[in-house]
Amino acid sequence: MTNTLLWMTLLACGDKTTDTADDTNTAEDTGDTTETDTEDTTDTEDTSESTEDTGPRPPIRPFCKMLSYTDSWNGEVSNQATYTWNGLSQTSDTSTATFNEYGYQTNSETEYEGWLVLTEATYDCDGWCKTLSTTSSQGYDTSSLEVSETVYEWTDNKQSQGDSRYWVYNDMGYLIEMHDEGDGFSNTSFYEYDCGDVWCKLVKVTTQNTSNGETDELFTSYSWEGNTQIAPNGSTEHNDYGYITHRTTESSVGISEQFYTYDCGE
Repeated sequence: MTNTLLWMTLLACGDKTTDTADDTNTAEDTGDTTETDTEDTTDTEDTSESTEDTGPRPPIRPFCKMLSYTDSWNGEVSNQATYTWNGLSQTSDTSTATFNEYGYQTNSETEYEGWLVLTEATYDCDGWCKTLSTTSSQGYDTSSLEVSETVYEWTDNKQSQGDSRYWVYNDMGYLIEMHDEGDGFSNTSFYEYDCGDVWCKLVKVTTQNTSNGETDELFTSYSWEGNTQIAPNGSTEHNDYGYITHRTTESSVGISEQFYTYDCGE
C-alpha cells in the first residue's frame, strides 16, 4: 500500500513539471508575436517621414519686428524712428511696409520732403527666402515715377544678375560669396561663419580685387564675445536670434552708434 501511494505521488509531480514547461513555451511564442508587430509599426513610421518632406520649411529663425531705431554721432541723436505693427504691416511717421512671415520686406512706401519711393520684392521661401525680383519707383509726381526693375536667376543657392554678377548663400541664407566684374576689373568676396541653429556669426571676410591684371587680397577677421562681434573699428551686439541691437563704429573724428529694439513674439 505504501509503495502504491509513493508511485502515485511521483506521477502527479511529473505532470506538474510538464505543465510548467508548456507555459514557458507559450510565453516565448507570445514574445515572437510582439517582435513581428513592432516591425510593422516601423514601416508605418517610414511612411510618415516621407510625408513630412513635402512643402516649404518654416522660417529658420523667428521674425523679430523692429520697434525703434536710433542713430547717434558722438553721443547726440541724429536720426530716430518708431514703428507700430498691425500683423505683418509696419508703419512709421514717414513710411509703411509689409513683410512676409519669414521677415522679408515685400513692399514699402516712403516719403521724405515730397520725394516718394515705392519698392516691391518677390521671393521663393523655404526656410529662408530667395529674392526673385525687385522693383523701385521714385519721384515727386506719382504719375511719372522713374521705375527700375531687377530680375534674378537662381541655380540652387547661387543668385545671378546677368553674366557678370552673382551671389552664393549657405543653407541658412547667409551670403558666402559675392562676385562682380566689368571692363578691366573683377571683385570677389568670401564670407566665413560660425553657424548655430537659427543664425550665423560672421568670423572672416576675404576680398580679392583685380584691376589691370593685378590682384590685391584683403582680410578682415572678427572675434566674438557671446553675441557681440568685435571688429577692428568697433563692435556689434545681437539678440539671441541674430538681429542687431547695438552697433558702434569708431573713426578718427568720432563715434557713430545705432540702437534697435524688437518684438520677437516671446
